Amino acid sequence: MFCGMGGSAADSRVLRDAISRRNGFVVPRGSYYLVDAGYTNGDGFLAPFRGQRYHLNDWSERHQPTTAEEFFNMRHASARNIIERMDIPTQETRGRGKNKRKWNYEEDAKLVEALLDMVNVGAYKAENGFKPGYLNYVEEKMQVSLPNSGLKAKPHIESRIKTLRRDFNIVYDMLNGSNTSGFGFDPIKKCVTAEKAVWEAYLQSHSTHVIWQNKPFPFYDDLLIIFGKDRATGNNADGPADMMEEIQREEVNNDPNDDVETTIENGLEDLDASMSFSPLQSPRTEGIQKKKKRSRSVDNLMIMTEGIKEAASVIGSEIAKASQLFSKAIGVEAEVSEKRQKIDSEIRKIPNLTATEVIKVVCRIAQNHELTDVFFSMNEEGREQLVVAILHGDI
Repeated sequence: MFCGMGGSAADSRVLRDAISRRNGFVVPRGSYYLVDAGYTNGDGFLAPFRGQRYHLNDWSERHQPTTAEEFFNMRHASARNIIERMDIPTQETRGRGKNKRKWNYEEDAKLVEALLDMVNVGAYKAENGFKPGYLNYVEEKMQVSLPNSGLKAKPHIESRIKTLRRDFNIVYDMLNGSNTSGFGFDPIKKCVTAEKAVWEAYLQSHSTHVIWQNKPFPFYDDLLIIFGKDRATGNNADGPADMMEEIQREEVNNDPNDDVETTIENGLEDLDASMSFSPLQSPRTEGIQKKKKRSRSVDNLMIMTEGIKEAASVIGSEIAKASQLFSKAIGVEAEVSEKRQKIDSEIRKIPNLTATEVIKVVCRIAQNHELTDVFFSMNEEGREQLVVAILHGDI
């Protein structure tokens, strides 16, 4: 079309002007340009019959073409409708959703493998995600493993990583969330498991997660290595404050200071009463009263002193207990930490393991204190068998 041209596309003058221009519009030989009834038939141009039903909404099961002219017009209108729809922007060109791509299992597996390799290299792993440039690194790995896939860093890989992270977060929160319980993960079927009642209670507040019932999530263990550090919770860790709270909860039901506090309070009440104002008396009586007051004050002070000593003794005893618990906890943690530092070097002594397999086994053992103890209690042959069992998903 030409800007500034009067009339519309249905006006025959528009087509005549386009054809008559130098380097004007030419219909390729063997092709046809569909025009409406405002144009005339010519070489390469097809116009419908005038005076006959034409538009598609004129036809229905009860109003089918009855003549050759009507049938031609129906086909003509249908062809134009298809051509016009080809020019309507689709979801792939409209913006949101244009990056959608159906990923298959092999592509997902290669993407996860590339991410694991990136984590192993360590150059792009940040505290809460990945450093700039990681997408290009992953794209290069994908081009080697899937050279004909056409997967690009943006939008394909970036979008798929976001999807994998979202799915991982959902499953991780089911298994480790503070407000969820009763969920497990089947290492064979690679899916979340729970009793029917647990699912029903969970779906009341997470209705969109119903798709995760019996839905396989085969890359959870690998994604735990890739994204796991970003979701560390420490739910099972007991610090000094937790230990002191436990001691205080035990003391609520059986407080050894109850009798001491009562003695102190009674002594203070007696002391306050003895120091209260009284009317003037005779010198003799006043002297006797002063002696009695001094005697009572001394007795009360002695009671208070003994009470304070006893309270201090009890408090000191509890502090000693807490210190022992704290020291023991620190000792255990130090021992576990020392073993964790040795896991990587011990695993690398086992032959025929890839870098990815080493990372997977190290993370699996380091996450479980009992498994760490079992590993270091075994001989070399036993350790190799344990590693094989972990890689096969048996443990």
